[in-house]
Amino acid sequence: MYEPVQKQSFLKQEGTPRFTTITDLNKSGIDNIYQGKYVFLIPEVRSNQTFNIFYQLGVMRAYESLKIENKIEFVEEMKINIDLFEKAFFVGPFKSSMVQDYSLDQDKDNFLFMNYSEVGKFIPTNKMMQINLIEYFFNLSEGYKFDVIASKNQIEEFKSYSNFPYQLSRTNLNFYSILAPENDIPRILKINESNNRFQLLNNKDSKILNHFPRARKDIKNILVIPQNEEELYELASLIRFNFGLEFNILSLSYNLSNTLSKSELQIHNVKSVDVSYSAPFGFDLNKNRSFSLGYDAMLLSFAIKNKIYGEIRGLNGIYFLDEDDLFARSYIN
Repeated sequence: MYEPVQKQSFLKQEGTPRFTTITDLNKSGIDNIYQGKYVFLIPEVRSNQTFNIFYQLGVMRAYESLKIENKIEFVEEMKINIDLFEKAFFVGPFKSSMVQDYSLDQDKDNFLFMNYSEVGKFIPTNKMMQINLIEYFFNLSEGYKFDVIASKNQIEEFKSYSNFPYQLSRTNLNFYSILAPENDIPRILKINESNNRFQLLNNKDSKILNHFPRARKDIKNILVIPQNEEELYELASLIRFNFGLEFNILSLSYNLSNTLSKSELQIHNVKSVDVSYSAPFGFDLNKNRSFSLGYDAMLLSFAIKNKIYGEIRGLNGIYFLDEDDLFARSYIN
């Protein structure tokens, strides 16, 4: 398909991992050179009704915001015949086996895959985007010390998905597995040692001693990987209750799927790694993630076909796009 030659546009980086605004691609100085159709391959409709509804709403919101005039079409990924489309850019599929087949049999430059692909551009899963953000901090200087608190299974799963070299000794990274949070959190923060020292002194001295426990000074950032919303609130509450008032608490949210309590996050000052909660459906995680993914799929497709490269900020995350690759990270809320 013939497309007019147009110089590339490079967008500047903002640097912050927090949501600021959606990148306005219309201000990039690039005309819409792509004249074909955008075809969105969606999962099987019957078993993915809620996702498909909010995903398509997100696509249409971006379509309207960007004032796109190209035709768009939604087709169930299991029913599409790619060969029937001559002038189309495909967004999808989601099914990993189909992504693998299309990446080998079709022109990868005509696709923005919605699952991992060894070739071509793809939007990672929400879990991978969250882990990408944490790896970014892990790779920074010693000033960004992290202590990871989660169940043993969650820690092992996290490491299995990550590319970070955990086998290397790192003085700024520690993992603590928990089984009984009420006992484990004081142990990790060493509040129990302070209490034990007080009891030892108190038993030896007849004087009245005032006891002011202090949490560890060598901890700066705590990353929790909760299995559900209730565990998140419990862990955050125990950390703060055990004198961890000055710690930065970050939470990976990929195991969570219900509505988060904004007040609980604010009370315990927890920063959640996820899509932007400034999106229309806010703390309703399932609806927000579906909508945000759809919005960004349209945003990135428009950027790819019009050669707009650099840092692109959507609702689902922050993207770094060039002619050959696409990398993505989640936000810190």
